[in-house]
Amino acid sequence: MSWPLAFQKASIRRMAVIAVCLLVIANSSRVLLAGCGASIRAMEYSTFTRLDPIALGILIALFGDKLPRFSRWERVMLFLCGSVMWVLTSAFCLPDRPDIASPWRLTVGLPLTALGSVAILLSVANSQHPFLRQKPLVYLGKISYGLYVLHLFALSGAARLIPAQSARLTLLLQSGVGLLLTVLLASVSYRWLERPFLRLKERFSYVESRPV
Repeated sequence: MSWPLAFQKASIRRMAVIAVCLLVIANSSRVLLAGCGASIRAMEYSTFTRLDPIALGILIALFGDKLPRFSRWERVMLFLCGSVMWVLTSAFCLPDRPDIASPWRLTVGLPLTALGSVAILLSVANSQHPFLRQKPLVYLGKISYGLYVLHLFALSGAARLIPAQSARLTLLLQSGVGLLLTVLLASVSYRWLERPFLRLKERFSYVESRPV
């Protein structure tokens, strides 16, 4: 809630300094909690330990247009590097795996997840490739807020629907069903909740907007 005020009053340089401070706070908080023996849940759900994506998003918004245009192979490498970071983090740092979970692994896994996301975002930013204009991908972008908000609820529902069998098979089935439920719920949310609010916003906004 304080960011709009900072955006209105601060210069680009000061906003960049704020973003760097958020990165320092996030990493320092994780190290402090891990060193004090805090629980994994305390680290996972603390606001201070999850500031990396916000800070990196601020930096991309401020300086993304100043980055050089990436070649096709550079974009491929960025996408692969980001995907590998996601996979490795899921394999070794997931908090829901009691056999491997630890605060120190989460301390490493959270920033890796954020950096992987940045790499994937940069791999497609300002790209004119026709694949990115496909209607299914554009639609996923429209409902992306619902995907973010509802995915944990959908995954929890999938875990209740899929009986526990072998660990790998169960994880695969739960992930697939969870993905389908997430998309379905996000579609319903966009159609019946978000779009009416977007229309309502037109009455109070100074900038003309419309539902996407």
